[in-house]
Amino acid sequence: MIAFIEGVISEKRANELVIDTQGVGWSLNCSSQTVASSPPINSRVRIYTRLLVREDAMELFGFATLDERTLFDKLCTISGIGPRTALAVLGALSVRDMYSALANSDANAFARAPGIGKKTAQRIILELRDKLVPTGGTEAASPIFDSAVGMQREAVAGLVSLGYSAAEAQRAVDRAVLARSDSSPSGKTEDIIMEALKRIGGSI
Repeated sequence: MIAFIEGVISEKRANELVIDTQGVGWSLNCSSQTVASSPPINSRVRIYTRLLVREDAMELFGFATLDERTLFDKLCTISGIGPRTALAVLGALSVRDMYSALANSDANAFARAPGIGKKTAQRIILELRDKLVPTGGTEAASPIFDSAVGMQREAVAGLVSLGYSAAEAQRAVDRAVLARSDSSPSGKTEDIIMEALKRIGGSI
C-alpha cells in the first residue's frame, strides 16, 4: 500500500497532480479542492494516496489531508458512487463543509456536486452520518458533527422512552432531519422529536 508520496509538483491540471520523486513522475487523480490548495509547480509537497486496482486499470488517487482520504474511502462504499463521483463530491465540498452537511443532513449541499441528485445526496447522508469519525485535520468540523449527531441520537432515545421501537424511532428521526434540512437545519432535540412524531403519526 502506498500511504503517501512526497516530492516536487511537476504538473497541475484541473483534477490531476504529477509529483516528481527522484525522476519518477506519479500521476495522481485529485479533487479540484486538493489541486487548488496545493502549492505552485516546483514546490515540494506530501500527498496522501489511495491505489485502486481494477481488472483493466490501476489508478492512484491523491488527497491533501488524511480526512479527505477517509471521506473518499467512505463515499466509495456507497452503491452507485465510484471514485470519480467521490472526487466530484470532494471537489464541490471542502472536508469541513462535508462534515457540516452530514451533521445537518443538508442534502442540498451534496446535490451541488456534478452527478449527485437529491436522492443520492440523501443516501450519502444516511449511510455516512454514523460511520465517520474525524481523524484530526478538521478541528472545527468535529464539534459541529458530534453535536448534531448527538441531538439525533437523543431524539431517538426520547422516542424510545415514549414506547416506540428503536428501529421505528430511527426511521422517523432520519426522515424528520432530512425534511428539516430542506428549509433550515434543526437546532434543538425537541424540534427533531416533534417532527419525527408527525411522521410516526402518518400526518406527513
